[in-house]
Formats: sequence, C-alpha cells, structure tokens
Amino acid sequence: EKLDFHLNELNLKNILLGFVMKDLRKSYLSYLYELLMAEKTIKKLKIKKCLVVGEGDRGRCFIAAGNKLNIDTYAVQHGIINETSSTYIINSKYKELLVPRNTFVWGEKYKELLISHTNVYNKENVNVVGQVRTDDLVQNGYLKKSKKNGTLRILYATQYFRDLLEPATLMLFNALNLMKEDYELIIKLHPVDLNFEFYEEMVEKFHIKNCKIIKDGDLYELIKWSDLVVSVHSTVVVEAALMDKPSICMLLPKYNDAGGFVKEGVSFGVKDEHELLECMIKINIEDITLNHDMQKYIHENFYKLDGKVTERIINIIVNSHEKLLETIKNE
Repeated sequence: EKLDFHLNELNLKNILLGFVMKDLRKSYLSYLYELLMAEKTIKKLKIKKCLVVGEGDRGRCFIAAGNKLNIDTYAVQHGIINETSSTYIINSKYKELLVPRNTFVWGEKYKELLISHTNVYNKENVNVVGQVRTDDLVQNGYLKKSKKNGTLRILYATQYFRDLLEPATLMLFNALNLMKEDYELIIKLHPVDLNFEFYEEMVEKFHIKNCKIIKDGDLYELIKWSDLVVSVHSTVVVEAALMDKPSICMLLPKYNDAGGFVKEGVSFGVKDEHELLECMIKINIEDITLNHDMQKYIHENFYKLDGKVTERIINIIVNSHEKLLETIKNE
C-alpha cells in the first residue's frame, strides 16, 4: 500500500494490486502443493539425483524439494536468458534452497550474466557445456551446407501472441505478393500457437502459393530444407544460424528485436514488407555465409559445436557423485 508507482498517466500500483496480486494466495498455495508433491515423489521413488530441463516456474519446485532432501540437483538451460528473465535473475537469501547444485548453460555469456545479475549464482554452481540440442545437429549431419535448388525455400516460424503473429504474417504475405521470384513457404507453428485457422484464412485471402502449414514436424529437418528462416524473435533463427542458414527478423513496434538477434548480428532486421522483400531477394541471389560477428556469437553463446555437450554434462554429474562418495568415505 506504500507504493507510489506512476508511469506517464498510469497508476501502476492499482494494476499491480488489481491484477498481479489478485489471486496471490491461490498461486502460492498451488506452488506449495507442487513442492510437497515433489518431495513425496523423490522420497517414494528413492531418487538420488534430480536433473531439470528449464528450472523456471514449476521445475524449480523439484529443485527446491531435492535441495531440501539433500540430493544432488542439476538444471539444463532451456532457452535464451537475458537481463529480464525472471526465472533466472533471482536475488534471494534462500540460495541453498532455490538454486541447483549445478546449472549447465550454453555459453560463457550466460554464465557471466547469471553471476553478474544475481546473488545466487557463482563460478562453482554454473558450468558452461554448450547447447544439448547441438549434439543432434553434429551427429546427424545437419551442419553440412546444403545446395539451393533455384526456388527460394522460406520457413516462417510463428509466435503465439495474437498482437505479434497477425502483423508479422501480414508483413510476410504482403512481401510475398510483391515477389516475382518463385518460392516455397512452410509455416511452422509455435508449439503454443493455436491459430491454425487464421493462417489458412490469410493464405487464401492473399493467394499465397506453394504453402504448407505445419503444427508438428522435425524442426531441424525443416531448417535444413529451407534457404531462409523468417520470424519475429523466435530462437529458431539462432538454430538456423548454427546450420549456416540466413534469417530475417521482422521488427514490430511492440517487439523490436526482443531477442537481440539483429543487434547481435544473428539475423537481418526489417520494418516493413518492402524491406522484407528486398532482403529476401538479396538472400535468394547471394550465397550468404556467417560473418565474423556470427562466429563470435556462436562461440560466446554455444561454446562448442562438437557433439559432446551431453558427454560433458554426464562427466560433471558422475564426477560430483564420486567426490561425494570420497567425502563420505573420508568422514
């Protein structure tokens, strides 16, 4: 009640109390139930180690339960982390309870970010190993450069916010209507994007040719098939870069390079259908490869593309177990 929080003409205190904290007690109780459930599960199944993929939100209940029961807890970074990632940027006196014994991050950039922006992560509990999914890229030959077939193959990776996906789709379809060159388009829906009918309607309305709308499917096979990935700020553009595929991020007023991909040199940025068209034509004509900035980005964000990320994680887990046994033996 002591908050005096105004932004322009908005009284943010009223918004906070009226919406964010409206069902706070109910929310807290749901987390408590899940925490207790995690404890009972660990005890009943006699779990000795707990590895969570993406410890944000509910996954942290298992981390907290595991720490409380004094078992080894680990977490694997699931997605991009930045300064505003509430699931990671934590400042708390309950470090021993909330944070895994080891957090495996993709690259040095994320380790430095966690250490410098929180009081719960440090050099001892964060390990740089690379991105687990890149093992699949290496082992199945996805990193080998594929040849173009003369027709521009476009993979459109959608988002699920309506005020984001609608203007992005309109920008892309307007650009395609202006395009004279041949193209093939696959619309890959975000796992949470349930707007299949919207895309069908827009495809018909704009007379988009050679188009498929896919809900499921192997993402890496789709990227390998494509010559170009188009999105707003999907992490698909990063995985495209790992496979040496160019990408375009549509810069919308409310989501202007939210992932920082254009700023980091991972992707080209466009603001309207004319810039998008120009960029697509350029990519279709030229054989664009990763520049020095892109190579630097991959090193800082993904450590090594050597197919041994899983192996590094296993070695750390096994070694920590052996150290624990040695400590118990000495005691």
